[in-house]
Amino acid sequence: MFTHGHGFTVSPVNATGPDGLPLFLVKDLGRGARVQGIPQLGISEAEAKWALPIGRPSLYFASGPAPYAIAPTRVKEFSYPEGDLNVYTHYDGSVGISLARNWQRWAAAAYLREPRLLFTGSLTPRSLLLLRRQVNKRLQALAPFLSFESQPYLVTVRVEGGKGYRPEQHQYWMLDGFTTSRSYPYSDPNPQGLRYFRNPVKAVVDAHDGRLWLYVSDREDPILKTWIKAFPELFQPLDAMPQGLLRHIRVPQSQFDIQSERLLRYHVTDVRTFYNGDDVWSVPLEIYGNSNVAVRPYYVTMELPGEDRPEFVMLLPFTPLKRTNLVGWLAARNDPLHYGELLLVRFPQQRLLLGPQQISALTDQDPAISLQFGLWNRMGSRLFRGNMLVLPIGQGLLYVEPIYLQSKNNNLPTLVRVVVTDGRKFVMERDLNTALNKLVDPTSRPEPLNSELTPPVGVEPAAGAGPLP
Repeated sequence: MFTHGHGFTVSPVNATGPDGLPLFLVKDLGRGARVQGIPQLGISEAEAKWALPIGRPSLYFASGPAPYAIAPTRVKEFSYPEGDLNVYTHYDGSVGISLARNWQRWAAAAYLREPRLLFTGSLTPRSLLLLRRQVNKRLQALAPFLSFESQPYLVTVRVEGGKGYRPEQHQYWMLDGFTTSRSYPYSDPNPQGLRYFRNPVKAVVDAHDGRLWLYVSDREDPILKTWIKAFPELFQPLDAMPQGLLRHIRVPQSQFDIQSERLLRYHVTDVRTFYNGDDVWSVPLEIYGNSNVAVRPYYVTMELPGEDRPEFVMLLPFTPLKRTNLVGWLAARNDPLHYGELLLVRFPQQRLLLGPQQISALTDQDPAISLQFGLWNRMGSRLFRGNMLVLPIGQGLLYVEPIYLQSKNNNLPTLVRVVVTDGRKFVMERDLNTALNKLVDPTSRPEPLNSELTPPVGVEPAAGAGPLP
């Protein structure tokens, strides 16, 4: 009987194997489970096992569509394959609708329109009905007055303390909740018609038995204040979230998308310029695969201007409307001390800072790189260009683009090269470290160009989440 998924995997994004395929910190979960370090990143096996606890990774609640399940029963539940045999288990959670009594089975059969529940002999006094096993639907049924991010993310942590948490359970789904309104005075609606949008709720769902918690990260939200008064037992303050989970909260991408879209026009502070529309920005395009697509916000670990330590931030560059050079970037901070703060960096208008499209064009014009691209694109294989990262480094910008090779008979791409450039010198190597070392090698650096990068002229905090302007 299929009732649950089993396990997960963890792969770093800054290292690959010699074959161009991902390296795994967690793999082969089951009796032969492996949690291993990655020496080339300085991660030991002991560090990996401490940071990535496994426990019993049976996931009865999922991010995707999942029908109802009844467990435990007299029928064994398939857990995972082990060689030529299968390993079976029984659900040991305590959350669910009891089917111990006849009237409960009648009610469940009527609700599910499933008459077989009345006649099956596989149920036991401990059998539970597990409903709404998709995380989003579960939360939406509990709090229909909130909107939630489209996709939850799974974390594996050691939870110490916290009401209702079990020390042997390590896998949890995390999801962001929003308050929205289409009616807010003197507010310009965004393309979806929203005039008010905030992220005051962090939701946590136990991936094993579905118990959940709602934590309030913004107690000043007037809409949420009303719902807290109506359902005070439903919410807890963010301070009550266990530290292991608190370290994994992050600015949701949908919120950052809305903030970025508003900033395209409302970064202007001069009334005349705003009215004439002389300084409108846009999101740059990049080549992904073989298509031009809008750059999506991406998470990076970097040192922000004026800071002395790296932070985990979400970043998005901007270009002028109908132009391809960069004019600035927006970062959302995720570390607890500055969570949710936005930082806008504007570039000097008198200097040309290349955008992703321009970098892609210059990459294709490099003789050595274009020759290699042409050889790879011959019959039997296809070149695939990954997402380009525009990274502020020191007083300039660093552009990093992964290059994949995909067989026409196999859809599994492998990383074959990494292109790195500062806008003047283009380097393509098998791995990032080699490319960076070659890029900064003074013996091979070309003569400086007139469009040499200069420090940003404006660093300013951007408006946080709240009423849309």
